[in-house]
Amino acid sequence: MTKQMFTERFSVALAPEMDRYLEELARARTRNGKPVYKTDLVREAVRLYLDSQDDVNGSRRQIVRSLDGKLQAIIENLQALQQQTQALHTEVSHLQQALRQWSQELRPLLEWAASQRKAR
Repeated sequence: MTKQMFTERFSVALAPEMDRYLEELARARTRNGKPVYKTDLVREAVRLYLDSQDDVNGSRRQIVRSLDGKLQAIIENLQALQQQTQALHTEVSHLQQALRQWSQELRPLLEWAASQRKAR
């Protein structure tokens, strides 16, 4: 992963205890000779904070909220389609039953017509 270019600067004052915690965390995260700096930890903390905000465009939380709304709309559409499919299935079943009944009712007439044709 390439390191981003950080061009914006600002200063922040920390309580000595917070600075000590950052030092300890940076030291604990330093592995295999690859140092982790307090500035990296502060950037990570700011990024996590910003991503958790609903009202920041492009934050992960805002994106998740947007996707949740779209997913809910898709679910509602799928449920409506399922209901329509069930209604169509019921209608087809009724039509098939009606066709079977008509077929049974027409059978004697068709047999009579067939016998009349043979009689000629």
